[in-house]
Amino acid sequence: MQEKITTKSTNGRPGPGYLEVITLTVLISLMTVTLAVGLYDQRYAQKVVAVDFKGFIQEQRDRLLAGEIDDNGLRAALDSLEVSLTSVPGNHVVILKEVVLRNAQDIELKP
Repeated sequence: MQEKITTKSTNGRPGPGYLEVITLTVLISLMTVTLAVGLYDQRYAQKVVAVDFKGFIQEQRDRLLAGEIDDNGLRAALDSLEVSLTSVPGNHVVILKEVVLRNAQDIELKP
């Protein structure tokens, strides 16, 4: 005896058709790919950021010569430089601004 396989669900309606299954599959795939690419971009993809180290040093030298800051102020500014550079995420490559031609984000160095 052979049993007939039906596509009817338990509530009497027919199951989803091919178009609904394909549409649902494509939507789930698009959401998965979008999430995966976004996660990869944010966590793993290398990004280039530029730092104007020369400008920062010149500004601190000018402030020191003008008497706006003293030795301790210069040390505090250099400590803030170190904190700014160490707070950059691991997937960011920091290079000097003089080397960058275009399209790189700048790190703001505040004394």
